[in-house]
Amino acid sequence: QQVLQSVKADLEFAASNLPCDVASLPSGRLTCWVAKHLLSEVYIGLGEYSMAATTANDIINNSPHQLMTSRFGPEADNPKGDVFRDLFREGNVDHNEGNLESIWVMEQKFQEAGGTGGMWARRQIQSFSSNFLGVTVADSTGGRGVGRITPTQAFLDLYEPSDIRGHNSNLKVDYYYNDAANLPPGVSLGDKVVWDETDPWLKYAVFYPSCTKWDFGVQGRGGAWSHIDADKDIAKYRLAETYLLLAEAQHLAGNNAAAADALNVVRARAGASAITTGDVDMDFVLDERARELYAEEDRRLTLYRTGKFVDRVKAMNPQAAPGVQAKHALFPVPQSVIDTNVDAVMPQNPGYDK
Repeated sequence: QQVLQSVKADLEFAASNLPCDVASLPSGRLTCWVAKHLLSEVYIGLGEYSMAATTANDIINNSPHQLMTSRFGPEADNPKGDVFRDLFREGNVDHNEGNLESIWVMEQKFQEAGGTGGMWARRQIQSFSSNFLGVTVADSTGGRGVGRITPTQAFLDLYEPSDIRGHNSNLKVDYYYNDAANLPPGVSLGDKVVWDETDPWLKYAVFYPSCTKWDFGVQGRGGAWSHIDADKDIAKYRLAETYLLLAEAQHLAGNNAAAADALNVVRARAGASAITTGDVDMDFVLDERARELYAEEDRRLTLYRTGKFVDRVKAMNPQAAPGVQAKHALFPVPQSVIDTNVDAVMPQNPGYDK
């Protein structure tokens, strides 16, 4: 609580002193709206739900940011895309590129000195599709993933059939053979890869539904094997999350009707069905954050913040569920930290004292 109070003071100062005129600023600059977005989350952490809702509503109603509900950008006419996919296409991410939903974007420029920082988010969440015989790194595969973060079946089941966020344009389920020189027996170029763990041609592949948010959008970029040579801008804070923070604050304040309204704004853009007051609880808010912010938010921190880490792991991750314990709601304090606090008692978190 003391740390959050300090963060709150910093963000309130920033919200009052940072510029609010987004259009006059270069891409990537911090604005008062960025500070207010983070401030709404800090207010939630402090239990100041009314202030959190007021701050989120200020951004929604008074900032130049708005939810993008129509196709836009260079791929607007691509029938294989949709408005959600448009949010993350290269050349679409910045506010000054027409993406009014972006509150703050981490600027990264392809092969420009000082403009690259590594696109590890993409590499972690994407399948290791280049390990398929007959599939090579290309723009259509989104570049070279390393297959380290796998969506659980429980997460995949969160999407309704009508929800575009779960469609193949945004959560790649289907892969196709694209390497004519190395096709396995019995398949042709362009055939869909049918996953079978017993298939000797695929046994070394790491294959799973893979988020396309950070795929490359420039022809020829996807073939870059180095993550540093394949950067693009990253939308760090979007107005959609502001609505989700608003819904969380309203739910915690006991106003589930208003929370449902905020959630329905996000769901309507995605083509998901409208919900009612009775549908709203913290698990539903977290489900909606998963549907909207997969591969964007710091999910583990969100689960810690909401006190739901242990419950959600047990419910959503059958592989990890047997090992998760109540103590895992917090990390252990490193022994080196305890030992170096010689003039103060630094207690260990519960459950880690043995």
